[in-house]
Amino acid sequence: MRVANLPGVASHAASGGLLAWWLLPTASHGAAWPPIMLAAAAAVLLCLAGNLLNDWHDQAWDAHHRPGRALPSGHFRPSTFLVLGMCGLLAGVALMFATGMLAGMAALFIAACVAIYTRLHKRALWTVVPLALCRATLPVMAAMAVVGSLPAGGDMAWWIIVAHATALFAWTCGLSLDARGESTGDSAGPQAAPWFLLAAAPLIPLPWLQPLSQVAWIGLLPAAIWLVIVRGPLRHTAKQRVSALLAGLPLLDLLVLLPASQSTSGQPVWILWLPLVAFAIGRGLQRIAAAT
Repeated sequence: MRVANLPGVASHAASGGLLAWWLLPTASHGAAWPPIMLAAAAAVLLCLAGNLLNDWHDQAWDAHHRPGRALPSGHFRPSTFLVLGMCGLLAGVALMFATGMLAGMAALFIAACVAIYTRLHKRALWTVVPLALCRATLPVMAAMAVVGSLPAGGDMAWWIIVAHATALFAWTCGLSLDARGESTGDSAGPQAAPWFLLAAAPLIPLPWLQPLSQVAWIGLLPAAIWLVIVRGPLRHTAKQRVSALLAGLPLLDLLVLLPASQSTSGQPVWILWLPLVAFAIGRGLQRIAAAT
């Protein structure tokens, strides 16, 4: 079930909801926490469902290449994974439709991306795109759950949310390309590295957006330092790199939350620790269960 990834997806959803709460005038300031929590729960359910359905679909391939995995080894019945996976998808989508039509449609889009990736990921390299879209849509879904309406034209807050989603998309594409060598233990392909640079590109303008300029660069440091560590000391095997990159995804949430928090008053400081806590818990869980 790849439980080590769950803190990260919950962090992405919470970050998108917080950005909408802090920056969008149409957000429901009096009741923002319930939709944020529902969005985080839906993100976890959709992630779990995707992992289970992926294993269910790959059981024949795993029986030949990785016979020790859960289904080919006989630890679980394939029908168990199929039923739990479908229930997770339906529950995640239903939670978001309970908050509003737009959030529900975003969750439905994620479910469609899960289906496309599950069906085709062994056949084509381009399937890293629907996989990355699953992550990238989470903050947008949560923002829609909080706001409940289409964004106003030219609203800077939505540009920041989209920039955050684009960064998650690029980072996930990079680690997914890197993961192609996990089964064989090959070194990282050269095609993966540019995506990590692209992950920072949509967020570079943040330091010049008033009143975000004072602390924006501080938020960049954890993600930058972790990427240097991953591409340095942890570069030796694909499994080490991909697991570390997955754990580092919440650091992109901190990159946008830190400066955005300066534009609003009365927010508890502990909120800014959420991405760092998600990073630490995710990294710790990787010692118990594989992230990929």
